[in-house]
Amino acid sequence: MKKLAGVLFALSLALAGCQLGASGGAVPPDSAEISTRSGVTYEIYVASFHDSDGDQVGDLNGIKEKLPYLQKLGVEYLWLMPIHPSHSYHKYDVDDYMKIDPVYGTMDDFRALIRAAKAKGIKIIMDMVINHSSSNHLWFKKALAEAKNGKLDGYASYYNFEEKPIRKSTKIGSNLYYESAFTENMPDLNLDNPKVREELTKIAKFYLNMGVAGFRLDAALHYFGTNNQANIEFLKWYTQMCRSIKPDAYLVAEVWAGKSTVAPYYASGLDSLFNFDLSDGGGEIVKAVNKGDATNLVKYLSQYEPEIRKLNPQALDAIYLSNHDQGRSAGFFPNLEKNKLAEAIYLWLPGRPYIYYGEEVGLKGSGRDENKRTFMPWDKSTKVKNPENTDYDPKKQVTTTVAQAQADKDSLYNYISQLVAVRNEFPFLQYADFKTWKNDNPAVMAYRAVADPKAQLSTDSTGSADSQKTAADNLNAKTSEAVIFHNLGKEPQEISLPKGHRLVKAMNKDDTVKDGKLHLEPLSSAFTVPDADK
Repeated sequence: MKKLAGVLFALSLALAGCQLGASGGAVPPDSAEISTRSGVTYEIYVASFHDSDGDQVGDLNGIKEKLPYLQKLGVEYLWLMPIHPSHSYHKYDVDDYMKIDPVYGTMDDFRALIRAAKAKGIKIIMDMVINHSSSNHLWFKKALAEAKNGKLDGYASYYNFEEKPIRKSTKIGSNLYYESAFTENMPDLNLDNPKVREELTKIAKFYLNMGVAGFRLDAALHYFGTNNQANIEFLKWYTQMCRSIKPDAYLVAEVWAGKSTVAPYYASGLDSLFNFDLSDGGGEIVKAVNKGDATNLVKYLSQYEPEIRKLNPQALDAIYLSNHDQGRSAGFFPNLEKNKLAEAIYLWLPGRPYIYYGEEVGLKGSGRDENKRTFMPWDKSTKVKNPENTDYDPKKQVTTTVAQAQADKDSLYNYISQLVAVRNEFPFLQYADFKTWKNDNPAVMAYRAVADPKAQLSTDSTGSADSQKTAADNLNAKTSEAVIFHNLGKEPQEISLPKGHRLVKAMNKDDTVKDGKLHLEPLSSAFTVPDADK
């Protein structure tokens, strides 16, 4: 009887398209039972995520309460937007780098979150805002008093005071200005000053020793007034400094520009830089999906990935659809099916994908920044205040809650959970190379993801110890290659499976494999790997 049950189980898998994971078993619908991870990062605006104490403001303990949810979703990293004290709602102007904003909790709460996350295999990345401080920071208050009295060699040297305008500046006297690239409340720090670098080292050491996995570096394009070479040199120093404290520190920077500007920054040794060319409503992914033509997207990826790997063999492209500064991705597409396809494209690419909180339930938002940072709808009883001045039309907002999405097998949430589960089954994917696959159909996006662990273990590597450990694990992995297909068109496609490959996952129930041919439904995706038995 047991033998017959085994035969029937194997037959059921065959009829379902042989959708098997790395170990040969069926791929789970989510990552709850998968021990490996492949770099998926989840961005959180803390105030809107989850409230633990009833004041209708999200907080650190609220995130801790939702760690089981995040673990099941399959994320490896949490990127927390700024959590330091600030006079602004967004907190991108820091009043004190060594404290936690009381509305979010205490330093002990933060330590507890780090410990609890670690216990679930999740690491914390802090948003580190060092292009500027707040004008309410004690450094600047002392600096301003000194500068007004003609003393420019004390705290005033922490900032950029001059007798004439410096790029974008704020005037504070008849002939005195300070650099403020964003607003007068955000005075730019003088990152060349050794004293400032001592302060930055103290801050980084404090949090890295606490257990933070790394930092997201805000506004790195503006460190030296868009002087790219000076920015790169500073980032090289900052990267080396962090890794002298914590060898596996992960560093990702925001350089809001196109690839010709962004790519050279990988020479600094940074692990990742956000890929703005792929993101937003006008990015290459959305354009390809809405047009039904993958030609330009494949061309872009086949050129960019080798370029950044030449500069840093451990480079991890930071790929995403939208973030806290951009319109939410659910608003980019005319229907749910195209939204799902875009998720599949970026979540199965080599590199490190970033999910913005609420993306998994189709949360929408556009216009002013506050509209892109509204509350996470956990269930119908959720009571969290949106940021002040939010004016997004509630009639346009998604009405589906997380609880409802989890219960709906066809929801965007469950689709993303399946995509991440496949990715986590094959952890080599984040370090893989993007290789084009022979294909003359513009409606089909086809590529090979191939791990190259020997290159990743280069002795002159600038990558983190974390990346090198994962590369070493790949040396012993049974599977270090995948061929991935996406059908961007309106018609089903018949695709020859790569020789010796098996189908791991096809995202449409009507996708089938017969006689070595993959039948891929419109707007569906398929993940294949070499069959160990062939």
